[in-house]
Amino acid sequence: MRASIFLLLCLTFLAGCAPQVPIFQSNPANPEPVTVAESPDVTIQLEHIGTQLNHLVFLAKLTNHSSDSVWFNPQLTSYYASGKMFKTPLQASDIHSVSYANSRLVAKRIFASNPDQILQLAENRATNMRVLAGVAVLVSAAVIVHDAVQDQKDYRKETWRAKDENRAIARDVAVNSSLLLADASLQAKDHTLAEEYYLEEEVLPALHLPPGGTVQGKIYLMNETSFRYTRLIIPFRNVEYVFDFKRRNAPGKFRNED
Repeated sequence: MRASIFLLLCLTFLAGCAPQVPIFQSNPANPEPVTVAESPDVTIQLEHIGTQLNHLVFLAKLTNHSSDSVWFNPQLTSYYASGKMFKTPLQASDIHSVSYANSRLVAKRIFASNPDQILQLAENRATNMRVLAGVAVLVSAAVIVHDAVQDQKDYRKETWRAKDENRAIARDVAVNSSLLLADASLQAKDHTLAEEYYLEEEVLPALHLPPGGTVQGKIYLMNETSFRYTRLIIPFRNVEYVFDFKRRNAPGKFRNED
């Protein structure tokens, strides 16, 4: 029982522990996590850093090389996903038609979530974890009190039978399990509160990026399901920059390979 509870809470904490990597690699056995797209207007660095709040999370860093202030809205970022590698179209204008045809998402194409929506999700989860942690502590206290009362009754018994010993052992197991659950719930609560506290500074907002300016933050895309290949498209100054990712163990391509 204790192992099952511990495993469940570990899975909660470790969700998203296997991020995807860029499909183009110089050394597939030791893949680089960051991919870069460069043009005279912008440099975009992108890294998939896991899942959070049931969203795929990408860390993006953009540097504006143009002479103009550019309006950048991360909500215009979108992705396609498939079990098969995406093809590169001959013309840039065909990128969506080719990607759409290969996408196995129910929605085919998913756009990034509103930063305010992400912050609200984090707030809701923190509230739920406060409640859960409080309930777990109360349950643990009740189990401990019950065990103490029963121990006193057992102490006053003149005879000690096998069934009494089994009941005492079962109560000890319940106490230890409830303590483990309460401790893990409190740790989960602290984790979600810290996540909520820092998230506002981490989410990439819509903004005017000045000439020479750099901005970095997280882009959140709803995680509909898991596929081997993901194609992310980020528009900047009327140009769409394409980033192909894969699961770490999925076949990829060597860098500069056609």
